[in-house]
Amino acid sequence: MQSAQTCMQGVDMAKLDAFGKRARQVESEIKSLCANGERDAATEKGMAFAREVNSDPEIGKMRKCGKMMQGMMPPMPGMSEFESSDKTGKHVCDE
Repeated sequence: MQSAQTCMQGVDMAKLDAFGKRARQVESEIKSLCANGERDAATEKGMAFAREVNSDPEIGKMRKCGKMMQGMMPPMPGMSEFESSDKTGKHVCDE
């Protein structure tokens, strides 16, 4: 537990908070695109954000720390949909 706490101290929580706000904004934009029948634009918006999530250094640090803490705390809300690989064939508007 001590090493996990030390690891998390290296994560910029302000950046993660801003990232969470951005995730909620993108989710809202995707829902709006879906509601307007713009499925292709919604897909592109979702894919672009997924690439952003996967390339963000703070998210990478958090994942590394999360592996240390696996089983010790619940998953971070809002992140599982970007990490899940069982979405094959599902459209972002159909979720």
